[in-house]
Amino acid sequence: MRRGLDQGVVATFIFAPPVAAVLWLLFLSGRFDDVAAAVLWVLFLLALRPLVWHWAASRDRLSPERATAYRERERHSVNTAFAAAVLVGLAAFDVLRLPGAPYWTDQPRASFALVPVLAYLLWLALHADIPAEVSAGYRRLFGAKEGP
Repeated sequence: MRRGLDQGVVATFIFAPPVAAVLWLLFLSGRFDDVAAAVLWVLFLLALRPLVWHWAASRDRLSPERATAYRERERHSVNTAFAAAVLVGLAAFDVLRLPGAPYWTDQPRASFALVPVLAYLLWLALHADIPAEVSAGYRRLFGAKEGP
């Protein structure tokens, strides 16, 4: 595997979360609040990690070893990202009030903002690694699925 810093990944991790936070705030409220932007920056920093690793692993010029390492990082970051994306979705409807966040007076905008969050949650759920112990626990709790 080629060693060294992957500048594209670093740049994406640095710039994607604050851009997403500012765009989210401007779309929902039409104004910028530094405290709400800071909280959203942290949430987007956690939520966007699997997407960044997925993008990084899918690039053409990447060595197979590095692509495998990036896919592994993607799988390991899904659970945290899922929780952060749920918090962002709840914040869109003021179910979870963020510090400094204005009340989203335009609820149709909140509904439109929630659509990409739900699509992202579905994508995360499809990429989640569910530990065998958790899966076995659910099977014991709810019983094995019967055939058709």
